[in-house]
Amino acid sequence: MQKKDWPTKEKDLEKAVDILESHVVINEGDPLSLLNIIFNDCNEEDVDVKVSDWVLDLSSYFISQYGSKHGKTIASKVLTKCLLLGETIH
Repeated sequence: MQKKDWPTKEKDLEKAVDILESHVVINEGDPLSLLNIIFNDCNEEDVDVKVSDWVLDLSSYFISQYGSKHGKTIASKVLTKCLLLGETIH
């Protein structure tokens, strides 16, 4: 991705690292998950799936910085960059 397509890339990725590191501390060093999956004790087929807090915090931060549409785009770019480590899905 060229600099003109994402001029705030370095700053955004640095902020993402800050958010991730704070959640690792909150999580007492345990790995962060993308989703929280909660099974109902009474009915194993009843499953509640929620996006993890770190993903919500990351998205909320970028939306607060750039507005809804552009913030969601930046959050998606950051998540893609972090999850794929720069690799392309084929």
